[in-house]
Amino acid sequence: MKYLFAFLFFTITFFAVAQNQDLNDYKYIVVENQYDFQSEANEYRLNELIVFEFKKRNFNAFRNAAILPEDMNRGVCNALQLKIDKSGSLTRNLILRLVNCAGDTVFTTKKGVGRTKSNDKAYFEALRDAMTSFDAVDYEFKEMLSVSPKAIDSKSISDRPNVEIVAMIGESSHLENTSKSEKNVVDDAAPSSEYEFTSKEGYALMKSAKGFLIFDNNLPIGVALKKSNNAYLVHTSEFAGVGYMNGDNFVIEYINNKKEQIIEFVNVP
Repeated sequence: MKYLFAFLFFTITFFAVAQNQDLNDYKYIVVENQYDFQSEANEYRLNELIVFEFKKRNFNAFRNAAILPEDMNRGVCNALQLKIDKSGSLTRNLILRLVNCAGDTVFTTKKGVGRTKSNDKAYFEALRDAMTSFDAVDYEFKEMLSVSPKAIDSKSISDRPNVEIVAMIGESSHLENTSKSEKNVVDDAAPSSEYEFTSKEGYALMKSAKGFLIFDNNLPIGVALKKSNNAYLVHTSEFAGVGYMNGDNFVIEYINNKKEQIIEFVNVP
């Protein structure tokens, strides 16, 4: 807790939600095989329907149970994670959010509503209603231009077997004056292809020039940026808080539902 509240304000400042980013910058959409509101993987066959609906609109979508593309997030963050906010008791309400590697929400749909009494049909109805938000999007993938040219070269990318580079956020003093391309620069130093720390929850840390890249079951979810000698600003698509070294281990602290949560990472020998 000693670092957590001191950096809470900076977490909010550095990582404001970026609703206006261009979907054309992203090549892939990753759909989870099971969401929190589902009791089993692909319940009601909803997840495969989500993939189908995205593909109808020319998006390259797949479930995370599938084999990941080799170029996914290599050298640049080119994949979006699909998050779903579910609500309602008499109706099934779904809001879809596309989140990038740094935890920024790139696109949010309207609330899709399903009123059919049958559970599966209600979810289908809500999904299709929410997906109409994409009908006005003229999607066509284009290579991101926001990457610093010196950060990537063909040789270094071909030598990296892992999903590894995440767009990083600049210092707070420059946020108001920098352009979009300057805010989302790639780490200048290529990280190791091996994880530095792992946790029992399935998270892993990969060292980078600005701190650590954070992974959840081999998928990039965010960053831990070093702000002082032993203090890191942590932001992911799943949580935000602070990190610090505790002996040989790395610790992340964050608040969830007003309760302190701690993830402890052990060094990989």
